[in-house]
Amino acid sequence: MALLQLPDTVLRLILEKLDSYGLQASACTCKTLCSAAQDDLLWQRHCKDAGVLSQGSRLDSNSQDSAIVGARALFMRHLRRRCCECRQPTQYEFRFLGIRLCETCERGNPHRYGLATRAQLMHVRSELECLSSSQCDSLFRQLPSLRLSGFEWFMRCQVLERAEQLAARGAKDETGEDAEGARRDGRRARRVRHGDGDGDDSGDIGGGDVAGASYGHVDAAGCEAPGSEGDEPVQDRATGSNDADEDSGGGGGGGGQRRHSLQREEQKAHKRRVKAAQRLKRQGFVCDVAARPLTTAPRNRAPKRPTARQHREAARPQAWESEYKLLEESFGVGLAGLSGLTLASETDP
Repeated sequence: MALLQLPDTVLRLILEKLDSYGLQASACTCKTLCSAAQDDLLWQRHCKDAGVLSQGSRLDSNSQDSAIVGARALFMRHLRRRCCECRQPTQYEFRFLGIRLCETCERGNPHRYGLATRAQLMHVRSELECLSSSQCDSLFRQLPSLRLSGFEWFMRCQVLERAEQLAARGAKDETGEDAEGARRDGRRARRVRHGDGDGDDSGDIGGGDVAGASYGHVDAAGCEAPGSEGDEPVQDRATGSNDADEDSGGGGGGGGQRRHSLQREEQKAHKRRVKAAQRLKRQGFVCDVAARPLTTAPRNRAPKRPTARQHREAARPQAWESEYKLLEESFGVGLAGLSGLTLASETDP
């Protein structure tokens, strides 16, 4: 390489033009540049620019102190002491992530470094409502926690992110099950449509494709009466004829298809009447399913007054409210004294 063939003086002049990041990057290329980039005389300028040598201490490459703590070591220590957000030196470290973080940045980014208890997280509207109690227990056991003033604290962003992943995974599984059920119903309907025509009654009436030899009548309550089996003719309610007469008439299987279409239309109309009656009943009307058209009568019912027990239960504070009052006694109003910071150790790794 042409750069490595240069004299040491020229190579040192080139390295002096680099900033601290370029000097670190060049030290990772090869052994020759690594040994050249570790010269303390190159790092003294960066230490002065960062204010590390502002106390008047001058490093001498021939002294014993520089052998123990050189300019490069001082600059690396300075980089490790900087806050990960504002890049200013700080003596605090965030316990959950093990990174340097100042108080101002912690207060200014509650969505990233905010802490909350389990009761507070369960009260907030989030994806935790879609999880079962066992899934919530497993989620909180897997995440890191911090014990402060007798309460267990979690990082809000970690809990919500993990809950979203579990909820999305559950929705994906349900979607796969629904798709598999739809494919299974479609295969069943195709088998019924392309069957031998020997009176297979395995089709679903509610699926939209009605097939088979015979169906029973549907009463006013919405229940289906058992139909005839085998070759027994079924009386058609619309035309008054049976299967034998229709099949023996002209047109081949045209009579049977018309009979099935009439049965389908009648069953669909009855379903619509039953659903309309149920909907009106939920709205407070009395409805007769068998009557055409539906006769409705408003039901005048006064709202029920809450009992004294219900009043007491409504006035009783919930679990998270009682916990929040205790937390305010420990950390101040609005949990102003809550923090996940601790003094960082000054020992070099």
